[in-house]
Amino acid sequence: MPLIGAFSPRVLFFLANSILVFYLSLVSAYKWPSPQYDPLEETLYQGGTTFTSFFNKEECRKRSSPRTFVAAEWIRLAYHDSATHDITYGTGGLDASIFHELDRPENSGAGMINAISDFKFAPNKYVSRADVIAIGTVFSSATCGGPIIPFRGGRKDAQEAGPSAVPAPSQDLATHIEKFRLQGFTQEEMIGLVACGHTFGSVRSSDFPGLVEGDPNDKSGVGLAFFDRSRRFDNAIATEYLDGTTQNPLVVSPNSRLTSDKRIFGSDGNVTMQRSIPRALHFIIIINESNFYSFESREFFMQTCSRLLARMIDNVPNNVALTEVITLLPAKVTEAYITVVRSQLLFKTTLRLAQPQNTTIPNNRSVKMLWCNKRGEFKDCSGAHINMASRPACGSFPSTTVTRRLGVDLLKYEFAAPILASESVGKFWFELDEGDGSTSTVLDNGGGGYLLETDEIIYVPWFSTARENGEDTQSQAFDLTFVAGIRSELSPTSATLNTYTNSEDGVIGPPQTPVLPLTHYPDRLLVEGYEWYQAPVINKISDGFQFSVDLEVMLADGASHKFDFGQTRSIDGEEGLDTLISEVTVGSGGD
Repeated sequence: MPLIGAFSPRVLFFLANSILVFYLSLVSAYKWPSPQYDPLEETLYQGGTTFTSFFNKEECRKRSSPRTFVAAEWIRLAYHDSATHDITYGTGGLDASIFHELDRPENSGAGMINAISDFKFAPNKYVSRADVIAIGTVFSSATCGGPIIPFRGGRKDAQEAGPSAVPAPSQDLATHIEKFRLQGFTQEEMIGLVACGHTFGSVRSSDFPGLVEGDPNDKSGVGLAFFDRSRRFDNAIATEYLDGTTQNPLVVSPNSRLTSDKRIFGSDGNVTMQRSIPRALHFIIIINESNFYSFESREFFMQTCSRLLARMIDNVPNNVALTEVITLLPAKVTEAYITVVRSQLLFKTTLRLAQPQNTTIPNNRSVKMLWCNKRGEFKDCSGAHINMASRPACGSFPSTTVTRRLGVDLLKYEFAAPILASESVGKFWFELDEGDGSTSTVLDNGGGGYLLETDEIIYVPWFSTARENGEDTQSQAFDLTFVAGIRSELSPTSATLNTYTNSEDGVIGPPQTPVLPLTHYPDRLLVEGYEWYQAPVINKISDGFQFSVDLEVMLADGASHKFDFGQTRSIDGEEGLDTLISEVTVGSGGD
């Protein structure tokens, strides 16, 4: 299938607009909340965690010692995990089975251990370890100048090792071709995927002493032999191979038994590496792009790598259904819940808006949040009773390397609106006015408004506490107390807190999801309309509170109410929220 860059400008314009319409249709189909889409989208585009902000200080970052490329280690880990895919049986693929396979010779090396450690605290309830590995590949390509690889989510983590399937440099060409065939790649695609995977990075003599000689001047004893001279994600791996200047140890090593790249690249007589344009397509090819179908063309190389690396990370077992491509939402509610701060019941929301980088925010821009009461005389905005919060706290979200490559900044508008339990919040929406005479924009979740899922049980992280556990000297454990509120008029038959973590030190099995009872403390004052409940939790995660909590209350009539995916980063954080209190008025809309 001809690639976009090979078409005439008119055809290119048509295709670009078709793709734009396609992605806009995906965004328009989105409805908040989406428990699966939202965390995946935020992990890919919105920084703020150790994993998502990994390349913020230094793009295409290297380790401190030895100076290996982080991104190359992440891509290697992804391929070694994905290599277990078997098209015959529809099994294996990118499923985090690599966590159970590190004792194999094919997965040797400090780079694999480094990558595993980098990903350790990134998974959560809705983003699996396998999804994190896939996102790591997207980040790796983007941060080193490569293509932005389309990402789909929904991978499931394997709980045991997969078959041994990674090709070894010492194996013959026929074995390599067969292994890649089982993974779903043709011989031509094998050549391309190996070139894309080796576009940057190195081989350690400490891992492959028969391939790379140690450097007596290298005090680390690691010994690095790089695949090419560019140190970026580009087609130098191909151009240096074709012009005979390559330093790729898998091509030029004196030990010919281990020169697997040489065998693979030349397996079709170098046709794929220096492919020319088929004569039948000359009539639609731009004249001066005569080498477009060759890896000597940077554009063709990038497009090939985008396609093949996406295929690689999308290789999953047949019983796994991936999402659509996760695209950046131009406007998004990143949080919305009722909570308590300093005996004040608050409706807390954050609206995220995307805008081009280095764009000045209009001085007259105003962002307002509006909502209908859920309860009481004026429920559902009866009598044109509409609440409005104005003057949000303004800021920005940290970016990821993908967001920066897209040229996008993510603005943050935070509201903390005082409310009454007797009125509460039903649906809410936002109005954006640029103050330049243009028509205001209404952000209302596609027309129906954003519906707050529950007010029967609320999460109160700012009354929750974290205290270091002095008895645990092996890890930085904490004694945690989580506080929740349940509406006073309810008579629960049970109330529970479910803590979820997928990142315990040393744990590579199923996610840890202990369920704990919430105890009622009637003598403690939470806020008018809500009763105080709490549960203790011992956190044995050594690098912060990288887990979430779910709350559930069961009633005598069989009804249940849940609060899902409560974040734990704001424990003991009430001092921050009470500075964000919004001005609230009541009117008939945008008045």
